[in-house]
Amino acid sequence: MNKLIYVALVLWSVMIGCKQNDIEVYGEEPRIEFAETRVNVVFDDNDYIGNITEKTLELKVRSLGYVLKTPLKYVLDTVTKVEGVNFETFYEYPSDAEEAIALVKVQRPAFIGSSKNFKLTFDMENASNDFLAGRLENLNCDITVTYSIRPSGWDENLWGIYSNSKYVFMINHFNKVYAKLEKTKEERNEVSKAYEEYRKKNPPLMDDENPQSEIVFPKD
Repeated sequence: MNKLIYVALVLWSVMIGCKQNDIEVYGEEPRIEFAETRVNVVFDDNDYIGNITEKTLELKVRSLGYVLKTPLKYVLDTVTKVEGVNFETFYEYPSDAEEAIALVKVQRPAFIGSSKNFKLTFDMENASNDFLAGRLENLNCDITVTYSIRPSGWDENLWGIYSNSKYVFMINHFNKVYAKLEKTKEERNEVSKAYEEYRKKNPPLMDDENPQSEIVFPKD
């Protein structure tokens, strides 16, 4: 047999085998998995001033196999018990859709500068679930929720060394986030005097350095 013909036949057999295997794996009952397996959520200075303590994630999931002819249900949960994560009782995957969106609510971490990590998964044991499991590597989604208020472009020459407590004091005084401040020496002097008045009746606010020191606003 001609060598080229033989190679072509071998390649054709492999392709047919793979195609049949795909049908065997994904052509049965529908299977579900996450379309993205890592998501970051950040609560920032705008969330602090707006007192936003909860955000809604839009998680992409996908069905493997033939396109659904009718809507099916799936159920989400965390791998281990986690506080501050809220799901719907079940989610509906629409028919004729390549992907679906699951809305999950997460609570802001308790302290500025802190974060929490957890894994979402599909609750295959739940009676409301209509799917089989998809590929193992896509059955969990790593979620990181961070509470970080530090703004970009902090002017250390004007405001001094950045610290969360200093910035919180500034936000509370001006009722503005850093991006909306005029960033003048007049504003710096104003908040510095406000801090001096604050200290007459309150303990010092500490910076983020190690070891910590009391916050300081530069003076001309």
